[in-house]
Amino acid sequence: SDKNTTTFLAHVEGQDVRTIKTKNPIAVILSQESIGPRKEALALFPPVTIPLVGSMDSLNVASAGAIVLDRLQRGL
Repeated sequence: SDKNTTTFLAHVEGQDVRTIKTKNPIAVILSQESIGPRKEALALFPPVTIPLVGSMDSLNVASAGAIVLDRLQRGL
């Protein structure tokens, strides 16, 4: 990857994606919720999360990826 690209890891225990600000191009690593990301990925990339409210406790990976990318792009 480009050395100027900031890579984030979508994870249930990450920083609120709405608070992230970056001027660099972004990349996002997604994983299956039931398995989660590998420990090596958690050690390398800052985790971000989508805060959920109400009775919703998860999103499918396609929806979560789209939301994370949209929110991070707004922070550019």
